[in-house]
Amino acid sequence: MAKEKSNGSSITRALISPQLIFAVAAMILFGFSIVTPEEVLSGSGATGSLGQNLDVIHSPEVLKRAASTEPVELLGQGKPDRAVNSAYRLSREKPLDVIVNISCGNVLIETGNHESGLRLLKRSVSLAPKSRWVRINYAQKLALNNQQEEAIEQYKVVCDLAPAWTEPRLALADLYFDDGKYSEAADQLKSALESDSNNIEAQKLRGIALARAGKTHAGLNQYYLGISTEQNLKGLPDDIKGMAKTWGSLERAIFQLRQEETLSPDNPVSKLRLGRALLYTGHVQESKDILLRARKKAPANWEIRRNLAIAMKRLGEDNLALSEFVQSVNLERREQRRQGEDY
Repeated sequence: MAKEKSNGSSITRALISPQLIFAVAAMILFGFSIVTPEEVLSGSGATGSLGQNLDVIHSPEVLKRAASTEPVELLGQGKPDRAVNSAYRLSREKPLDVIVNISCGNVLIETGNHESGLRLLKRSVSLAPKSRWVRINYAQKLALNNQQEEAIEQYKVVCDLAPAWTEPRLALADLYFDDGKYSEAADQLKSALESDSNNIEAQKLRGIALARAGKTHAGLNQYYLGISTEQNLKGLPDDIKGMAKTWGSLERAIFQLRQEETLSPDNPVSKLRLGRALLYTGHVQESKDILLRARKKAPANWEIRRNLAIAMKRLGEDNLALSEFVQSVNLERREQRRQGEDY
């Protein structure tokens, strides 16, 4: 009987050994970590059990508050070492605080601690997966750290969370461009334009995306629409306005540019500037003639060909315009690739 009792005591001691206690504790913590993050944050009313306001987490205010924490302030004061120490300390003290994870993650990335920073931002997303603001912050930092595939996946989720929000779609389009996925880029830009039809840069960029995807006619028409929208909404392009400001009026600017073009007949840049000034002041035929001379001097200059395409399009020479537009798209892509290789 005593032997049985002794055996029972041994079994009991084995069951409550330190190793078992540690294992059970670990399981409890693990179980807590895989609870639906929104459940962890939710509680009675708008304020969660961790003292965080869900209305804040699901609004741009979450990023504003993250930008006003101690690590960010220290970094802004030019104290990166103290900012990093503060970020590590604060993230250990409040591992389930969404704002803390965003703040500390951003600071660590900014100071070169990319892996640790991204880990904290990933945690912020796991804690608030339905917040587009939390998730887009993570997506932006992924893209900046050349983790393109994961950034694309995060932006896709943001687009699902907020279908009418143009920012993630424009960001996705940029990533698709970088990856050579021009059809996908065009699709995202189309969705962005459905929410913001007057987005000039999106219109022009979609034209380039369509052309690179092989849809050259649609690409030229889309790009030309962007140019037309730009003039309707903003008037003259900024560089043309700058010419008028420099010389006092557009008429004076064109006079000076004609003089410059005469004095420097072999300079294609002078011809390009004059051609653009004429193009946007109604002298389309003269603009075309000047740009043709510029093309002869610099046949690989995509800007010259792009403006020549616009001039031809305005003159109703659609086939010639399409040819020049396609050439400009190809030359631009070649130049971007060369610059990427040089970099």
